Amino acid sequence: MTPEYLSRIRAIYEAALAKNAGERTAFLEQECQGDEAIRREVDLLLGARERVPDWLNEPLLATAPILEFPLDSLPRMEGRQLSGYTLVREIGRGGMGSVYLAERSDGAFRKQVAVKLIAPGMISADILARFRQEREILASLDHPGIA
Repeated sequence: MTPEYLSRIRAIYEAALAKNAGERTAFLEQECQGDEAIRREVDLLLGARERVPDWLNEPLLATAPILEFPLDSLPRMEGRQLSGYTLVREIGRGGMGSVYLAERSDGAFRKQVAVKLIAPGMISADILARFRQEREILASLDHPGIA
C-alpha cells in the first residue's frame, strides 16, 4: 500500500468517526466512490474501534494512583534474555516503563518483537490488569497495516 493510499484510508476513517452511526453508510458510499478495497479497510478499522473496551478510552492516570519515578533511573536491559527473546535495544520509554526491540534467541527461526517492561514503581493490581488486557488486544489484531 502506498503512503497516499494509506493517507486516503485514514482520512475517510477519521471523517467517518465524526459521523453518527446512522450517517456512516451513506458517507462511506460517497467517499469510497465504489473502491471496494478502501471501503473494506475503513470497515475493518471501524469494526476494530467498536470492539475497543471502554477502559482504553479513559486516561490511565484517572484510574490509577500517580506514582513518580525518574525514567532515566530505569535499568538498561539490552542483551538480557526474557522468555526465549534477547532484548536488543530500547525503542521507547513512557509512563509505564520501557519498550525494547527483541529477537528470538532459540535459533529455530528469526523473529523480531517489541517487549514492554513495566517500571518497578508502576506495578499495582490495576496496572497489571490493564497490561494483561492490552496484551490480549494486541495479540488479537490482524490487519495488513499492522506490523
